[in-house]
Amino acid sequence: VDRLNAECEWTTTVTAPEGPAFGVYPQPVGDRAALTAIPGTAGPYRIFSSNGNEVLRGDISVGTMSIAVDRLSPGIHVLVLDGHAVRFIKE
Repeated sequence: VDRLNAECEWTTTVTAPEGPAFGVYPQPVGDRAALTAIPGTAGPYRIFSSNGNEVLRGDISVGTMSIAVDRLSPGIHVLVLDGHAVRFIKE
């Protein structure tokens, strides 16, 4: 009986799904929208109402943890930052 000796090396790669680079909380939002997980992100942001009108814009600097949204009317809004969009509800 011949014996076969084999060695195998396995490599496993796990890729995280593409998703928003940040989040908004709490839901619903009061006067300030707190931001999560935006490491190194800086630049302009835009907020749109549910009917697509831009209702607020500004600039985020690295380390920003919230955005004042007290001037927004209640309802569903979309925050666009760094090519990513996240929906949130304003009280």
